[in-house]
Amino acid sequence: MEKRVRLALTIPILIGPLGCSTDDDPVLQIPPAQIAVRVAPDSATLAVGDTLRFQALVTNAFGGEPLALDVRFFTQDPEVATVTADGLVTAVSAGQTRVVAEVPTDPCCPSGRAELTVGMRAGFGGEGR
Repeated sequence: MEKRVRLALTIPILIGPLGCSTDDDPVLQIPPAQIAVRVAPDSATLAVGDTLRFQALVTNAFGGEPLALDVRFFTQDPEVATVTADGLVTAVSAGQTRVVAEVPTDPCCPSGRAELTVGMRAGFGGEGR
């Protein structure tokens, strides 16, 4: 009987480090399912002033059926491009950035990324418009 008690106390210690933590909740958690986020297109090149809609596909880590989870879009450099809540990207100035889609409600905050290059519009001098 003593062995059963020791085993029961050992399992949470072994499983705990596999979970995720956040700054707000330092206690390790085990998510109910691992989540994967894919952004499409996975890369794009735009001219300043152009727009393009990106989409996020959220599934479990093994693929499977899409999950109906809220996604938050942002760009890593908003001086190069901005993005709306529904994934519409507007090229602002020449440079490179990433478009990121994340599931903010998941404690591990899974995310997907797409590379974005913004160039100047040809034939309009140095202003890009």
